[in-house]
Amino acid sequence: RVWWRGELADMSAVLEVSDDGKTFREVTRIPSSTAHAQVVTFPETTARHFRLSYPQPSVIYEYSLSTMNRVMLAPEKAAFSSPYDLRNFKTPECKGIEAPVDLTSFVKDGRLEWDAPEGKWVIYRFGASLTGKQNHPAPPEATGLEVDKLDAAAVSRFFDAYVGRLAQECGIDPKSDPAKRTGLVSALVDSYEAGGQNWGTGFAEAFEARCGYSVLGAFLPVLTGRVVGSVERSERFLADYRRVIGELFAENYADCFVDCCRRAGLLAAIECYGDEPACDLRYGRNVPLPMCEFWLHPGQVFEYDADDIPMAASLAHMWGRRFVGAEAFTTMPSEAGWRQAPFHYKAQGDVCYALGVNRMLSHRFAPQPWANPTRWPGMTMGPWGTHFERTETWWRQSADWLKYQARCQFMLSAGHPANDLLVHTGDEAPNDGSPEVTPEGWSWDICGMH
Repeated sequence: RVWWRGELADMSAVLEVSDDGKTFREVTRIPSSTAHAQVVTFPETTARHFRLSYPQPSVIYEYSLSTMNRVMLAPEKAAFSSPYDLRNFKTPECKGIEAPVDLTSFVKDGRLEWDAPEGKWVIYRFGASLTGKQNHPAPPEATGLEVDKLDAAAVSRFFDAYVGRLAQECGIDPKSDPAKRTGLVSALVDSYEAGGQNWGTGFAEAFEARCGYSVLGAFLPVLTGRVVGSVERSERFLADYRRVIGELFAENYADCFVDCCRRAGLLAAIECYGDEPACDLRYGRNVPLPMCEFWLHPGQVFEYDADDIPMAASLAHMWGRRFVGAEAFTTMPSEAGWRQAPFHYKAQGDVCYALGVNRMLSHRFAPQPWANPTRWPGMTMGPWGTHFERTETWWRQSADWLKYQARCQFMLSAGHPANDLLVHTGDEAPNDGSPEVTPEGWSWDICGMH
């Protein structure tokens, strides 16, 4: 078990052993993860010296070695974080707990009163708490705990008290067409960055209804990493657990958000990817405007987000959406600050069109409230994003480029996609929808658990 101090396990490590303290051999690799604690299972090993080796300096809180049988990557598989490709990390065969005893009925006023049979027992107490995650970035007045994404009632209350109230203050007619309206038109959920969630109001009842057995029964110790019955049964329980979380997330958060927007007269848009505990394809099934993002990096086309674009396009193709949006031309603070112009935008924008985007939503277009006289260079939205507004020095010369953007988007949204491959990305949850291997130069759409 490895505990990380303040930093996520964003790099792989190697557990090595030695008999003489000089010559070390590899026992197992600890994969990259978003979890603050990792559990890695490996075959029984005997040695005088154990060490963790990292490709670069890192900070850890502690690591411990144990002879107790554990599920491989137990925190990730129990949805304390939301990694992908868990099917590639199998737990070695080992003996598990045969018959866990449910002691709930022996608890009186918070005190356990139980005459334990002879033997060695490990007692687990289970409860649920807030994750402590707060929304960001936001001013202090608008910062608070994240809403319960597995509870549609909580999501609806939040929407009505915030976005819905804003729509009402703007005098929006819920029956009007957002595409024919100016002012407040849509509400957007950015790429998901709120981390994992593995419990919520009504979760136990929803799990039993969908899986036919209780999450509060004999398999509860599996959430701590213990093997119950057999490795196969424990892994199947964890797969069910993550699947139900993903389904509830998509239904009670994404679908509920879309319904709330429709009720308020707004167009719903979601960037359907990130570290959400769900299948990307299902996350965006009912979204009117599925979206991706790309960052402006002068001198290079893409750095790390190229897969987001064909995934969003594939999602639109799968669910019959005409438009594929993009949070377009966003930048890091070091590259923002009125440093860019259409000369820097065009090449990257053209690549995104080729990958499937047909709606560019510039990140960002800050309101400029001063008209007489105009304040130069005007308002910003903090340090992030391209400054794309009428106070730019090149604004009056941008008409031809903007007409080119409009023409590209019109033509591309009038056609039909014709990709080369349909790739099944598996039934594992969560699932980011990225094909593991595709031939170079071939375009693809995806299908899988949805």
